[in-house]
Amino acid sequence: SRAGLAFLCVLTIVAAGASGYGLGMWAQFQYTPVHSVLPFVIIGIGVDDSFVIMNALDRTDPSLPNAERIAQAVSHAGVSIMVTSTTDFVAFAISVSSALPALSAFCMYAAFCILMLLIFQVTMFSAFA
Repeated sequence: SRAGLAFLCVLTIVAAGASGYGLGMWAQFQYTPVHSVLPFVIIGIGVDDSFVIMNALDRTDPSLPNAERIAQAVSHAGVSIMVTSTTDFVAFAISVSSALPALSAFCMYAAFCILMLLIFQVTMFSAFA
């Protein structure tokens, strides 16, 4: 159902945020008040990825088995998700070189979160779609 998929979308976003923050803390990047904006960035990117996957799933033939429908959907949606997530990741990763420590830490946390979001959207969300 769509309500279940919406819940799973939020679940993958929360898991990506938690693991991205965990990776940032494990790498000993400083946590600053600027980081309070990051969940909103992750929500926007995560919901967009979920919409792309669901739109591709809606365009598949409903008579096919679920596994094949999901495989077709991810093969079509995966390219756009990979391109957007990779460019976002690279942009934030490059910005880590900023001279401002708070901005540098924010960009590293964001890069980790986007990387984990890509992994979780393609694996967890697609598995339950």
